[in-house]
Amino acid sequence: MQRRHLIWLTVTGKEFLGEENKTSDQSILATVTKMYYEDIPQDQQPTGFYNDLRNQYGDLKDEATYKKFAADVFSKTMIFDDTRWNDFIAHPDANKLQQDPAFNFASTFTKIITASIHPIFNNLMQRMMTWEGFT
Repeated sequence: MQRRHLIWLTVTGKEFLGEENKTSDQSILATVTKMYYEDIPQDQQPTGFYNDLRNQYGDLKDEATYKKFAADVFSKTMIFDDTRWNDFIAHPDANKLQQDPAFNFASTFTKIITASIHPIFNNLMQRMMTWEGFT
């Protein structure tokens, strides 16, 4: 990771934490994770993520499962731990980053969105560009 990226992460991280409402964001994480499971077709869900969630936190139909998961993410992420965050910034390590539950969650869903939804969006945009009168 380049030094300028680390500086950017530090600055934006401080800005984020200055405005962040941890209780609200934790609740949003729980709700969005549950809604994704309930409302998005299974073939557009991350492979293994919800099985792991069920095995570790409980029934996927139970709101408490998602609240436990979100509480765990927020309690274990380096984002809210100045010592761990500063250590990561001083000594960036991809393995440490991938072990962070907040990064892991974001990375998991970014991959599935990129793999399953992005091609559909690109196809739609290509079709729209060929419609007469669109441009």
